[in-house]
Amino acid sequence: MKQNPFHDLGLLILRLGLGLITLFYGCQKLLGVFGGMGFTNTLNLFHDKMGLPTVFVTISICTEAFASLAVIFGLLTRLAAVGLAINFAVAVYFSTQKGAVLNVLFTHPSPNDPPKLFYPLALAVMSLALAFIGPGRIAIDASLFKPRKKRKTKEVL
Repeated sequence: MKQNPFHDLGLLILRLGLGLITLFYGCQKLLGVFGGMGFTNTLNLFHDKMGLPTVFVTISICTEAFASLAVIFGLLTRLAAVGLAINFAVAVYFSTQKGAVLNVLFTHPSPNDPPKLFYPLALAVMSLALAFIGPGRIAIDASLFKPRKKRKTKEVL
């Protein structure tokens, strides 16, 4: 079966879209840029208001910031995408909880709108697709993990 010539370009676009969106929000939480609260304030919000353990909040913030960079560059893409998928699956769970803080974070302008669920769900689906398909040939992974050539074996009678 011949591969679509735009397959790798499509995967690059998927990686860049997912990576840049999650990097934006990861930088808000980790560094406090782009109008974000920064690491300490985000940690306190998720811990105090939602009751999440600080270690899980720290892992989530770091995953969102650093896995997004890995996805953008195509470095350990499948592992980074699985981390993002888990992160956003948790966000989907919390966004469905009545009165949850994530309702405010993912909904604009009303908590009764579907985007509170669909936004993190869309990011989780994008992450899962990338985890299953892989980064494509326009990625660092493509040069690091080249497919092995099949060795010719001699038949033994």
